[in-house]
Amino acid sequence: MNNFKLITSVLLLGFIVGCVPPQGPGINDGSGVREDEEYDRRKDDDDNRGSVFDRSRSRRSGNICEDEDRDHECKEQCKEMYRRIGDRDDCEELTVAQIGVLFELWEFLKEPDEDDLPHIDAEDFDVYLNVSISSLDNLVDDWNNRETKEFLYWMINNENIAKIFEKEDNDYKTFTAILKNLNGNFGSSTIYEPFLQKIERDKLMEVAIDSGNEMVIEWFMDYINDENSDCKDEDVSKDCFEVYCKIGKGIDEDFMEQWLDYPVFEDHIDDIIQNGVNATNPGAAGGDATNDINSSGWTFGDDDGEFENFGDISDDWVTDLCHDLG
Repeated sequence: MNNFKLITSVLLLGFIVGCVPPQGPGINDGSGVREDEEYDRRKDDDDNRGSVFDRSRSRRSGNICEDEDRDHECKEQCKEMYRRIGDRDDCEELTVAQIGVLFELWEFLKEPDEDDLPHIDAEDFDVYLNVSISSLDNLVDDWNNRETKEFLYWMINNENIAKIFEKEDNDYKTFTAILKNLNGNFGSSTIYEPFLQKIERDKLMEVAIDSGNEMVIEWFMDYINDENSDCKDEDVSKDCFEVYCKIGKGIDEDFMEQWLDYPVFEDHIDDIIQNGVNATNPGAAGGDATNDINSSGWTFGDDDGEFENFGDISDDWVTDLCHDLG
């Protein structure tokens, strides 16, 4: 009888533990992307979060979820999408119609596919991330390589989606997690590697260049410059530009040339050349002879001497600027 009571108690304890919600206040959501308090801080610091919800609510009006019966499907949908209790509470402040659309969106993002992703409305995506980006972080953890590539390709070729994602992931943590699904071994010194991974038929940077999306190119370059430990204040040092040389050497020649058509890349290269000229000639434009480019031994130019501006380089900028780099 005593053994029977012991077994019964163990089973009952196991049942009770199994019924306890997996997430509570102050507990990390398990995504491994951000700490729990980071999600709360991001919501507190987001100035346009309320306006995003209000604008969406005017499109998808109706009853508020939290006013519905406790067993209403909108509450279960919020629970499935958001593991953190605070995020679920925020979700339930939306209308039933809003939550229904978000749940369909979430199901598309669980296993990203080229047939489903185009059905995601940018404004709904904005609401989904503004409730909390933690939901997407949890999905990213479960994506396989193919699903990661599908999401990246869709985002790169959808400027509105890319703008929303960049704003809500301004610390790059979700983007880094996505890139690690492509190449889990890259670090600050090898930050170029994921941009040379193939998605669809072309490599990641080739897809971005081919998209014609200036915003994405600028975003990718900001990410490289901000996350690369070799990039300092002005991002014009030899060690910093070496990343671009490695990407340029690793992509198809046509894409390498097309990259020059983007003003943000043109400006970056022009800064490189101008600083190089100023370092060689300290009197030019208030140049400083201690410039990183000069002091690190980086030389570029042609048989006639130094380049003076962006217009002096050929379409093969890799040969012109990277002959002793990468």
